[in-house]
Amino acid sequence: MGRIRQAVLHGIRGYGELLAFLVPVYTAVFLLGRWGVLEGLASKAEPFMAFVGLPGKAALAVVLGNLVNLYAALGAAAGLGLTPKEMSLLGLMLLTSHSQIL
Repeated sequence: MGRIRQAVLHGIRGYGELLAFLVPVYTAVFLLGRWGVLEGLASKAEPFMAFVGLPGKAALAVVLGNLVNLYAALGAAAGLGLTPKEMSLLGLMLLTSHSQIL
């Protein structure tokens, strides 16, 4: 029984670490969208992101994924309201670009 308890506690700690990234980033993206800041940034990134079939607002998740980590990108992407197709493209793009050595 000790190993099961240890595994559950380890899982709960891991979940807490994920939430430490996801909640603040999701909240920030939500607020940026509410205040109209995200639309201004998205309009500037639209030509570049359209090249890969993504809306301009997805640039925020790409930048966070490459500069911070994939969990920050996940939190940002969750707050953007992307379609399943766009989320798949973003995930593929992040997994490919995040593993590159800068």
